[in-house]
Amino acid sequence: MAVFSNQTLVRERVIIDENVYDGCTFEKCQIVYRGGQVQLAAVKMTDCIWVFEGCALNTIKLLQSISLLPADISTLRALPNAGMDKLSLP
Repeated sequence: MAVFSNQTLVRERVIIDENVYDGCTFEKCQIVYRGGQVQLAAVKMTDCIWVFEGCALNTIKLLQSISLLPADISTLRALPNAGMDKLSLP
């Protein structure tokens, strides 16, 4: 996995799979998650949009079909930096 430390990304499309982000700041970025491994530590995100593709999108569709997520997930919002001190997805 590639490691990104203490970087600021602004208005970029960032595919986070197979990467480590430590102390990075994302501002007005499109964060793309496809279901792969990722590690986020001490990350700050401001006005970012999440995009789920591939396996990640399939998981969301499954969770919606069994009513564990609402059909319209555009209404879901995370609190600023909620849970972003340390996140690791297998």
